[in-house]
Amino acid sequence: MRYLSVAEALNVWANIFGEEAIPGVRDFGLLEAAVEKPRTSFGGEEIYRDTVEKGEEVYLKLC
Repeated sequence: MRYLSVAEALNVWANIFGEEAIPGVRDFGLLEAAVEKPRTSFGGEEIYRDTVEKGEEVYLKLC
């Protein structure tokens, strides 16, 4: 599975809200955590098993 990078997330943000909106990101650490969340695993097994669950986690972390 290919995962979204922080740079890609910022690119999506800029495409939706404009380049001038990037300074509006308050916490890049939280953005990185949101983007990394779908990769979470335990005991060698992924916690979020399908694309929908992974997308939900990114969405929930960003809201």
